Amino acid sequence: MILNLEIFKDVRFEQEIRFGVEFKAFDNLALRTGTANNPSRFSAGFGIRVNRFTVDYAFFTHNNLGLTQQMTFSIHFGRKKDEGKKAKELVIAEVPKKSMDLSLETQSDSVTVTQGININTASHEELKKLPGIGEKLASLIIEYREKNGPFLETRDLLNIPRIGIKTFEKIKAQIVVRDIANK
Repeated sequence: MILNLEIFKDVRFEQEIRFGVEFKAFDNLALRTGTANNPSRFSAGFGIRVNRFTVDYAFFTHNNLGLTQQMTFSIHFGRKKDEGKKAKELVIAEVPKKSMDLSLETQSDSVTVTQGININTASHEELKKLPGIGEKLASLIIEYREKNGPFLETRDLLNIPRIGIKTFEKIKAQIVVRDIANK
């Protein structure tokens, strides 16, 4: 329920006091009534809203004009008041938490931050830090890279003997492929 009290003064007219009540019978139906003192009049009406369309109807009594009726039809553009509260966040892609881990590499006086281990430039020791990669597999990865050139994608590791899908699944979130030029 909404109560409204207005004191209205226009330089051309005497002061006027208006009082009104709006009662929402349902989410899309409002009943209204009101009165004013100068000139003395009474009003009643209703409003219906369906989606973006609103129809309002009211009748007024007036000392000089008699009974007056008014009807409006409105189309609402833009967002509804409560639409912003119900908005859901659109998720385009989710990155596994493991792939968000950052490691620091130090080179001379500078520090660079990388996301995962670049299998095109990783040393033997760096490769051994990956789960399931020991001395032998680290050596096989480096031999393959030297013989066939840089990896084009991380799945190229599956071409190396002794690296199967299980080993690849363990390390795929921790490795990346970048050009040697983009070290």
